[in-house]
Amino acid sequence: MEPFLAYWRQVRDGLAQGWGTQGRLHERLRAVLAHALDFQTWYAFVREQSLCEDEVVALMVQFVRCIVSECERE
Repeated sequence: MEPFLAYWRQVRDGLAQGWGTQGRLHERLRAVLAHALDFQTWYAFVREQSLCEDEVVALMVQFVRCIVSECERE
């Protein structure tokens, strides 16, 4: 499983770089992105909560934007 997990860490880190964050904000952003990329997150939203995939995408984007904008105000 390690190559698979390493790949998803690279995806997460690549996405996080695009936001230009640093320090603790960067760590929080990486945590949110890891959650957004996790299969269990998608399973819960789509299968258990009956959201469509487009809704989950929009929710995850909003989550990331919220974390970044909230921390920028601090």
